[in-house]
Amino acid sequence: MAASCARPATGSVGVVFVQHRESGGLVVRDAPAGLGGAKAGLAPGDVILAIDGEDARDLSPDEVRDRLRGVVGTTVRLTILRDGAVLHATVERTPFQKRAP
Repeated sequence: MAASCARPATGSVGVVFVQHRESGGLVVRDAPAGLGGAKAGLAPGDVILAIDGEDARDLSPDEVRDRLRGVVGTTVRLTILRDGAVLHATVERTPFQKRAP
């Protein structure tokens, strides 16, 4: 019997971010329904303070991308600022979705 050589599917938290010019924080612009971020309760306007305990402001755009992507079904822990309150969310990575034209 031949061993399977299939690699695990890569996905992401499924959230669109913009980097705040002054603070360097990551602001959620969109959390499409059905993807990991929305399922975890992320919403537009949330500010991501940390990714797996590391200050998001200290990360380059490539480092942010690398930390948010990973094997579908694995999780990433986010620290979020929403309306002055600090929240924590564990977000499951979901498959990439094609964008509508």
